[in-house]
Amino acid sequence: MGSSYISSLLLPNKASATWDQRKDDDADLTPIQFLDKYWGKYIEADVLPQADLRRFDLSLVGAIEGYCKARGLDPKDYLPPPARTRGDRSKGKKGAKVSLLDETRPVMKRGRAVIIHPSEIR
Repeated sequence: MGSSYISSLLLPNKASATWDQRKDDDADLTPIQFLDKYWGKYIEADVLPQADLRRFDLSLVGAIEGYCKARGLDPKDYLPPPARTRGDRSKGKKGAKVSLLDETRPVMKRGRAVIIHPSEIR
C-alpha cells in the first residue's frame, strides 16, 4: 500500500516573529493572517499543538481569540488543536501534562492515520 508519510518538519527553538513585536508588513496583518504566515506550515504538518503555540507566542493566541470573538467566529477553527486531541492521551492521569515528545501517536496524513514516534522525525 505504499509507505507511511512522516513529517520531517521540526518546530524551531524560538519564534521567528511574535504578534506583540510585529513590524513593517506584518503590522497590517490580522492575527489569523499572521498565524498562517509564520505557523501555517507547522499546523498543516500537524507538529504544532496549541500548547506549543502558546509557549512561542501567547500574545498571538490572545489576539486570535479576541479577533474571533469580535467577529462571531470560533477560534477553534483557526488555532491548532490542544495536545489532548492529538492522538490518544488517555494513558496519563486526568489533568496531567503529556509531552508530545514522550510517546508515539496517530497522525492523520493525506486522509489516513499513521503512527509516528519522535525518533522517526528527522
